[in-house]
Amino acid sequence: MERDRGDADFEASSKFCSQWHTAEMDAGITVVGSGQASAPPDVLRMSLAVGYQAGDVATAVSEVRFDVGDKAALLTKARALAFRQAREKAEELAELAGRTLGAVSGLSETYGHHGFHEQATGARAGFESEIHITPGDTKLEVSLEVHFTWS
Repeated sequence: MERDRGDADFEASSKFCSQWHTAEMDAGITVVGSGQASAPPDVLRMSLAVGYQAGDVATAVSEVRFDVGDKAALLTKARALAFRQAREKAEELAELAGRTLGAVSGLSETYGHHGFHEQATGARAGFESEIHITPGDTKLEVSLEVHFTWS
């Protein structure tokens, strides 16, 4: 059963894994393919630290996160690239072995993403400090382990 992980709750540097295989793995070949997709961030998350001491309030940004809110399209693209790489690798190895690929009888997927994450330091400086941040792209990586039977 596949669960969609393209929702906004997909946190930075998270890893997810799902597996599918037939009741008994048939003789064949297992290969790994990987795919990557990236996009500019469209979500900004900030954490503020507020301190109060003897009538003086100090406020500072303690964390800044840039992220992509809907990762479904990125996941689909990375997954397609990973599967294509796995199939090409399996076809090449099958040809070298003098065999022909059959159906897919097992699949294992691991994926995660790395959003831009910046720890802003200098809590004592408060609002007088300037922080210049260039977020770059959010990267999503998929790794597929695919088992093909021989035909």
